[in-house]
Amino acid sequence: MDLWYNNNCFRRRVKNEMKMINYPYETYFHDNYMILIVLINETIIKIRLTISYPFSCPSYITINDIHISNYHKYINSNKKYIKELNNECICCNSLLCSNNWSVNNNLNDLIDECDKIIIYLKKIMEVKMMEKVIKYKTSINMPFMFEYI
Repeated sequence: MDLWYNNNCFRRRVKNEMKMINYPYETYFHDNYMILIVLINETIIKIRLTISYPFSCPSYITINDIHISNYHKYINSNKKYIKELNNECICCNSLLCSNNWSVNNNLNDLIDECDKIIIYLKKIMEVKMMEKVIKYKTSINMPFMFEYI
């Protein structure tokens, strides 16, 4: 722990937010940032917090060691598979967008957003697999099947 962690406002805020996390987690301290590692099922989420938190959103968040912006790009390129997005940009609705971040947001909100991204990824994979099975096993167009996923 370096001097930056001795900032009372930051320390109190992070301590209180960490009490509310419902998943197993660990923290690691470096010279000028703190890493929060959260385990959701089999997924590892890493969030780097700097002294500017909560006034600015953490810029470094990974899910299974892949930066979250890569997930956003993938979901955006495959958003036709996710009805909930309604052809909206996932990045524009993300807390990680500086326009959407506010001091009222907390670590649980970030963790929930990562969990939502994981759900979107699973949904995309399910639909893509179903498309392949229908195409190669039946060679019949069955658009009604996708309504149930």
